[in-house]
Amino acid sequence: MAAGSQKHVVELFIRYVEQVFKRYAGRVTRWFVFNEPIVVQTRVYLDALRWPYEQNTHKWMQWNHHKNLATARVVKLFRAAGYAGRIGTILNPEVTYPRSSAPHDQKAAHIYDLFYNRVFLDPAIKGEYPAELLALLDKHQIEWETTPEELAIIAANTVDEVGLNLYYPHRVKAPSRAWHPETPFHPAWYYEHFELPGRRMNPSRGWEIQPEIIWDMAQRMRDEYGNIPWFVAESGMGIENEAQFKNADGGDSGRLPHRVYQRAPASGDTRQSGGD
Repeated sequence: MAAGSQKHVVELFIRYVEQVFKRYAGRVTRWFVFNEPIVVQTRVYLDALRWPYEQNTHKWMQWNHHKNLATARVVKLFRAAGYAGRIGTILNPEVTYPRSSAPHDQKAAHIYDLFYNRVFLDPAIKGEYPAELLALLDKHQIEWETTPEELAIIAANTVDEVGLNLYYPHRVKAPSRAWHPETPFHPAWYYEHFELPGRRMNPSRGWEIQPEIIWDMAQRMRDEYGNIPWFVAESGMGIENEAQFKNADGGDSGRLPHRVYQRAPASGDTRQSGGD
């Protein structure tokens, strides 16, 4: 999708939001513009896992920008109309850990965080893209369009609160081989995934179980993002064929040992450390 047509989609989205606000503003006081805005374009254009199966980092970054712009424009619309309540967005930060304390692994985790987390966290909360991310995009000649007016809108319309979807940790290490010269740029230029030996696993999804990601993300929200109001929007144990865990009354207590008893202490501790 060309940049121009994406901007047209942003305009259509704003028109849709205007109607939603008019219809529900009297009943809804907490609004969220997107849920996991990074996912679709990452699967479609960055990793080419879905139709049209086109690996194109340029389009991926353009989609990211237009979703950040759409978020800011909805926030602006909400405040200009004087609606009661708060407005935010729901993100799925990949809580990232380096394989080791070695500088090359630390760098891999830092850059992974720039591309997959801060690309949405920073515009939504701080009103700007990280300078390091912009420098990397420029270094690798990633072509994406923006204007000073769009960046000004993002800067002036940050969110009131953030929902975070936290399921499992992401572990990376420095690349062990050179990038093929004929392969277009992908953030994996700077990292490889790493599997921690002895990790606890959710075999249904292939996800590592690490409740501490909630604690670690809470510290980050406190220390790096001004302790903006935030909450865990999604977490727990994602499994396939969930019907096997349902009780006769429709409940799913078979998942409780992981969903509650392991996650709750990690989330509860955040309050004691000054997290919101």
